[in-house]
Amino acid sequence: MSLLTICIDAADQIGLRRPASVVGNTDPEVQQLLNYAKLEGKELPTRGEWQGLRTPTTFTSLASEVQTGMIPTDFARFINETFWNRSRRRPLMGPVTPQQWQNIQAWTTSPLQDTFTVYGNDIYVTPAPPAGETFAFEYVSSNYCKSAGGTPQSVWTADTDTGRVPEELFSLGIAWRFLEQAGQARFQALQTKYENRVRQLLTNDQPRRTINLSQAPEYGRYPGIVIPEGYWNA
Repeated sequence: MSLLTICIDAADQIGLRRPASVVGNTDPEVQQLLNYAKLEGKELPTRGEWQGLRTPTTFTSLASEVQTGMIPTDFARFINETFWNRSRRRPLMGPVTPQQWQNIQAWTTSPLQDTFTVYGNDIYVTPAPPAGETFAFEYVSSNYCKSAGGTPQSVWTADTDTGRVPEELFSLGIAWRFLEQAGQARFQALQTKYENRVRQLLTNDQPRRTINLSQAPEYGRYPGIVIPEGYWNA
């Protein structure tokens, strides 16, 4: 689907004439469709960790507690427990709460484990790392759509743009919001369908691990002595 076909689908559900174009169209109803498509673009990324918006990033550390300018411009929120110092092959603890961070700052000794927090749109790491180390984390991007050429975008700019989350949700979201604004009671049935599909698609959006409560996580390696799997003759 594209922005145009998303809006055509929404128009069919509402009972409007199908638009021939969306971006730049002066028809007030089509402009409403576009405005609600933009609203859905802001809303849907907040509903969960869509795999289409999952974005890894790395940065090179400064020799400072504050790592200025390391948060990407399309940052929406962190994905928990993905922050690592790749140079030292160890995770960073956090993000700690403001209370925990101030507790750390009050002591003259640093934590044994690298710890981070985020405020003022900067990342703070203690103990302060040396310059030149590679840090990595994953985050949910606010770029909810992309161009026909595949460039992520934070707003629809052309009829050929496509969504980075399941596009049927855009159509459903546009339709129920349009009907609500028009004062039509049938918006409630569409809103219910929309909410159900959001939950269903979030559940099925990416594979899920089997959680084993009887042992430690089966993935990843953490600081300590690492013994490779295998068999050795005595």
